[in-house]
This record gives sequence, structure tokens and C-alpha cells, in this order.
Amino acid sequence: MSTRTLTPPVAVASALATLTLLAGAAQPESRPPADASQVDVQQVLPEEPLEVGDQAPNFKLRNAGGDWVDLRSTLQRGPVVLTFYRGVWCPYCNSELQSLERVLPQIRELGATVLALSPETREHVQENLEKNKLSFELLSDEDNHIAKRYGLAFTLDERTVERYEGYGIDVATHNGTGKHELPIPATYVIDTNGVIRFAFVDENYKKRAKPNDILDAIEAINAEHAADE
Repeated sequence: MSTRTLTPPVAVASALATLTLLAGAAQPESRPPADASQVDVQQVLPEEPLEVGDQAPNFKLRNAGGDWVDLRSTLQRGPVVLTFYRGVWCPYCNSELQSLERVLPQIRELGATVLALSPETREHVQENLEKNKLSFELLSDEDNHIAKRYGLAFTLDERTVERYEGYGIDVATHNGTGKHELPIPATYVIDTNGVIRFAFVDENYKKRAKPNDILDAIEAINAEHAADE
């Protein structure tokens, strides 16, 4: 499965001072049903990130505790805030996750759920939960399978790989895949029909969705549902 190669902004090196799907390791009885919600690696992948109005691909991924979480079932309870982040090593990702934690009571009051995906191993997902004191689901997106389905995965160029490693960040080892691949940071708000109603995607890793914009998107979805009743 191929991914696009992007060159992050030059500011990446100076700014960085500081997942898995359990492939082949789960016992048969712990595997989810083989249905359409499974990752279909044969499907045509989008060339660009998904946008408002697109149907959000369903998925099943493991959380830090090893439990399966799937988008379709979560949407049955209300809208979903789906965010893709690079890893616990990224200070901008940590800041974004902490911002979501601060507005989590408001998000839940609106009936929505937060799911955060990264290509990190489950060990690092657990590290992130503890480091940032998060109380929403972090899921391990092994090999960026889901990021690819959302058109977000890219391969780091050699120069950037060398810079990252100079700061002690080995993406390939950290993610447990041997590949220097990451998702473009992105946040989506998805309605209960699985349609993307808000999308924030920026190749500049420093720019992230604003919590108030996320809340406004959820409120707009709820207002439309109320008007339809």
C-alpha cells in the first residue's frame, strides 16, 4: 500500500526539542466479526484528504487496553470527533489532545464522542494516556491503515528522517513498522449518518482545529437533528 511523500516545513527540526491492530497476535475468539467494517486494503485509496460531505470510512481498531473500538457502533450513540495525531513525541499533538480533554465535558454534554488515532504501538498509546491524563479513547492505527483510507498518510523524506533521528525520534521503530510514515494531523466531526460535517486538515503540523469550532460543528449537527424531529 503506497503513500504520498510530503516534505514537512523546514520549521519541523527546530520545533521538535523535545497502534497497533495486534496483527496476528489476537486469539481467534478475540477477533471482531469479519464484516464490511474491517479494513479493506484492496480498496482504492483517496489521493487527497477526505473533506466535508464525504462518507467517513468505518474502522475497528484496538485501544490501549486491547479492546476493539469501531466507528459505526460509536456513531450509534451520537456524533464523533475523530482526530489523527502523530505521536506522543510530538509536542503539538500533546497540546491538541490536552485541548480536547479540557472541552471533553462539553463534547459529551452534546452527545458526542472523541476518538484519537495515531500509528503508535499500543505501548505508546498507553504512555500518551498517562502523560497527558486523557479520558477519551486513543486508538492504535497500525501502519496508518485508517490514515490511508482518509487520504492522510505520507512518507517522510530522508532529510526529515535524519533531522528527527537527530532529536532522538525514530518514527519507524516508535510505530513498530520499520516505515517512516505519519498521518497529516487532521480533525473531523462526523454525524450519525457517517457523513463528515467538519474537516480540519493542514500539512503544517503546528496548525490544529480550534476546540470552539469543533463544538460549533457538533451543535450544528444536533440542531439539524432537532429540526427534523
